[in-house]
Amino acid sequence: MSWVQPTTRGHSPGPRSGHTITVLKDTAVIFGGCGVDGEMPQVFDETYLLHITEGFRWEKIAPSGPAPSARWRHTATLLPDGDSVLVFGGLCRGQRFNDAFVFSLKSRSWRHAKIAGTPPHPRSHHTANLVEFDVEADGHAEKKVFVIGGYGGHGASCDFSMDVHALDLDTWAWSKVERIKGPPPKPRAEHTVSPRL
Repeated sequence: MSWVQPTTRGHSPGPRSGHTITVLKDTAVIFGGCGVDGEMPQVFDETYLLHITEGFRWEKIAPSGPAPSARWRHTATLLPDGDSVLVFGGLCRGQRFNDAFVFSLKSRSWRHAKIAGTPPHPRSHHTANLVEFDVEADGHAEKKVFVIGGYGGHGASCDFSMDVHALDLDTWAWSKVERIKGPPPKPRAEHTVSPRL
């Protein structure tokens, strides 16, 4: 096992943190983040692609459709179709979000996701993971994105949290998971969650 820094081509993103990078087969989708543009701090709403099998070629794109506003410390979750990424939450200049957007690599477009139910409270520094499990006799795999914990902002009614919310991808509806066995972790942010043991 070893690290290698590949040579890249194209116009790469500037230095940043708090962005997301999601790999869809042979292409990585990079969105958002916070960095410096010139000499000024900047929160980005840019979408970049890194074409891995094309010699690590960068491409800054201008997707169609309504894109998420500038943000960082959001999450980006690969959806089961292998073509789409769900972006949820995040932070920009003290404001936190609980909106959701879907990026399609095939159409190079964003859309504002219309989701029923009550979403998690606005947050950043949370986790969002896709979990698939069989619940039907016919083998139908139920697919949900679980949003866990995060930070709602200083002085917010839910500053640090360890609540669990589920987005059902069959019905596109939010629900708060209330019945959970065992003692929960203490409220936190900047944690990690693995969907499989």
